[in-house]
Amino acid sequence: WTNSAKCYALGLKFSYVLSTCFCGICTALGWGCTYGCLGFATIWFMIPFFKCYNIVLAVMRKIFSSVIDAFVGPCFETAGLILSKIAIKQIKE
Repeated sequence: WTNSAKCYALGLKFSYVLSTCFCGICTALGWGCTYGCLGFATIWFMIPFFKCYNIVLAVMRKIFSSVIDAFVGPCFETAGLILSKIAIKQIKE
């Protein structure tokens, strides 16, 4: 049993070293390229896009708030004034 355990350990170590030499280098290269492309896309595409998006949203927010203040605000103010005049009295019988 001792020789079979040594044989198993040697085979395991040999196959691990062999697969690491062949597959590990390719896997490391693949992950390195993936993270490199991800970093490039983040720095040169995503961050400028989000900054531009925030600038456009600031303009759209001003336009939208002006439209709401001009058209919807007076309607709600009028409705509030009309509904504030309603008085409810409770009559006990």
